[in-house]
Amino acid sequence: MTTYCTPSDLPKDLHSFCQDMGGQTYFVHPFRREMFEFESDPDIITELSMEQSKFDSLVADKKWSKALDLIESKNYAFQFLIRDIEPKLPSSPKGDIKYWKLLRKSLRNNCTHYDFEREENNPDIIKALSSGRSRKQEGLNGKDDAEFKRMSEPITGWRGIHATSRNLAEEAIRSGLSWTLDKKKADWFSKRNPRGESGTAYIAKSIFQKEQIVAFFPSLGEGEFVVKPSPDLVFTLDELKSEDD
Repeated sequence: MTTYCTPSDLPKDLHSFCQDMGGQTYFVHPFRREMFEFESDPDIITELSMEQSKFDSLVADKKWSKALDLIESKNYAFQFLIRDIEPKLPSSPKGDIKYWKLLRKSLRNNCTHYDFEREENNPDIIKALSSGRSRKQEGLNGKDDAEFKRMSEPITGWRGIHATSRNLAEEAIRSGLSWTLDKKKADWFSKRNPRGESGTAYIAKSIFQKEQIVAFFPSLGEGEFVVKPSPDLVFTLDELKSEDD
């Protein structure tokens, strides 16, 4: 068993996987996500190598979903999906629907309205959503597709942001993916601040057409849907008063 108290205890090749969040330092690797200090048996290099081998074996056995389950830092799931899994899926309607279902799973695992505001610049998410495979709406919406088809347009969306300035909040809104149908849920996310950063809660409102919505899964209980980021997005942004005001 090897103990890693600080990033300097790790091999140099792994230093890039260390991140400071809310006054704490984390090791954020596809196969291991921990706050320092943490232990590895027998050591971190061996552990990560073993997990990579497990992933490769599951992909070879076409157990795509189980392979993605091994990704502990969920934001990496998109990279592994488009790099390691998508090329091996059949170019057929069945393979297409499987791809979108796997992407839906990755979005829902990474999901969350809060996490997306931290991952808005992840090019792998945009690349995964931009695949030309067929049956996109059916696969990404899953069991929520029937409800999506029944919805009338336009659709009002809300997004909660905690930011250190209004300009940064506006940038996060334009570059964000995750929105909600529920204003109260957006309000809750705007005030959620697990990193302990100073700042202000903001809530954005925008109007969408169905063609702008790429994934819809309110069955999670958060009324969530996903749109592709756009620098031309039109929205209103309100600053929420703190409970102390």
